Amino acid sequence: MQSKGFYNAHETTAVEPFAIALLCGDVRVDMYAGVLVLDGNRARFAAPDWKTLLVVKTLRARLWEMLHRSFRSPGKPQTAQHQKWLDAWQRIFTAVQEGDRGQKA
Repeated sequence: MQSKGFYNAHETTAVEPFAIALLCGDVRVDMYAGVLVLDGNRARFAAPDWKTLLVVKTLRARLWEMLHRSFRSPGKPQTAQHQKWLDAWQRIFTAVQEGDRGQKA
């Protein structure tokens, strides 16, 4: 039986969906279906509710602003507002990591 196409995956591994949804690619938030669609349906992440989708969408926008600003002017410190968003992201990411550890144990 022959394959229909070439699937060149040089290296594959399990990924953390939260980090991928926040930091990688072009993500479309489909509130009605309750999913995050990465790079035109390359990957889909289901969310438990619309509030989670809204938080991820907002965090993506704020993180993009911070990264864009830091790449544009590397030595310039973050504004107070950007620092608050970064702290919020770190608290959420830590909570997600701790939740994952609790489920695996």
